Amino acid sequence: LEQFKPGDTLMRQGESGDRFYLIRSGEAEVSVEHDGRVRSLATLDEGKYFGERALLTGEPRNATVRAKTELETCSLGKDEFRQVVDVSPTFGEELRRALFERQA
Repeated sequence: LEQFKPGDTLMRQGESGDRFYLIRSGEAEVSVEHDGRVRSLATLDEGKYFGERALLTGEPRNATVRAKTELETCSLGKDEFRQVVDVSPTFGEELRRALFERQA
């Protein structure tokens, strides 16, 4: 378990991805920066997850995620994430579906 305080950055847009996060409690804000402007995309709360895109595609992080409130997460490193996706086709399919929906 990891714990974050409001304002803590969990991942930054443009960085390489090495972790997948599941929120146990609290809220996280997802934002993107474009042409020097920051735009909030979503607030994620308990049961929501993030960080899968970079691990599935190998591309850099496409957003920044910061703790909006006290935040507690469970996370998986790249190798652990791969193992879970490999042994659970259903989980892998759900992640790919979420990835598609988030891109739309």
